[in-house]
Amino acid sequence: MSDLKNEDWPTPKIVEEVAARAGGRSSLGLVLGSGLGPIADRLEDRRTISSSEIPGYPESTVTGHQGKLHFGTWAGRSLWVVQGRVHTYEGLAPRVATRYVRLLRALGVDTLILTNAAGSVDSSVGPGEIVVDRDALNLFFRPLAPAELEPTFQGRDRWRPRGPLSDPDLVDLAEETARQLSIPLRNGILVGSTGPNYETAAEVRAWRKLGGTVASMSTVPEAVQARELGMRTLVFSLVTNYGTGISRTALSHDEVVEVADQAGTRLAALIEGIVSRIDSLPS
Repeated sequence: MSDLKNEDWPTPKIVEEVAARAGGRSSLGLVLGSGLGPIADRLEDRRTISSSEIPGYPESTVTGHQGKLHFGTWAGRSLWVVQGRVHTYEGLAPRVATRYVRLLRALGVDTLILTNAAGSVDSSVGPGEIVVDRDALNLFFRPLAPAELEPTFQGRDRWRPRGPLSDPDLVDLAEETARQLSIPLRNGILVGSTGPNYETAAEVRAWRKLGGTVASMSTVPEAVQARELGMRTLVFSLVTNYGTGISRTALSHDEVVEVADQAGTRLAALIEGIVSRIDSLPS
């Protein structure tokens, strides 16, 4: 792996090598959270690159995150699929944890669908449900320093308001697709925090009072980076557990993975429907 302190990443050489191995490019990208790994097996004409084969691409140390980049066709649409993200709690700076987003952008992606496994901070939203995250409570605070973002973020643009976490047109498409497929879909707000510990009961109560619906230890830095690069984003959370204080049992990572695996089929069907319709949206 190359020096992770090198911020001129990805280099043109890395981009060209990845595109050559994939045999193509696409404007659509999908990030698979826990429980959605089997989507990669549905890709037709799939070409797979392990993260260890891409110089400078950080490798995950978390169970359930395999560290692979796929290129193929699904629902009649070519796309990139990231299987296995890295997290800041693994000891990585946000700039490094979001490297794959910059790689996807360099490979032509302008629309990015992000998914995660999340805990519910709202007792009315239970395990197995799907939430489209319209916006976020960003407890990473400044997940990417201004100097680490695009040049357009400098100067007076530094103070501009940020748009919602998910593109409104993509949210509308998700809701319409869910209705057509009779898949229950909740609207919500994603609370993003660094982890790696599960939240306390006091935090869950506070986050709910602030308007939070689900909580995750990922996704927000990636979505911020994607938006700063001019990409449209759509974020889904697959609820795997109730937060501390709501749940009557102790939380465990194994439980999260198990519930995500069971409920991931519905979210996969929803995303497949969105992928098949996404080209109908205005650019």
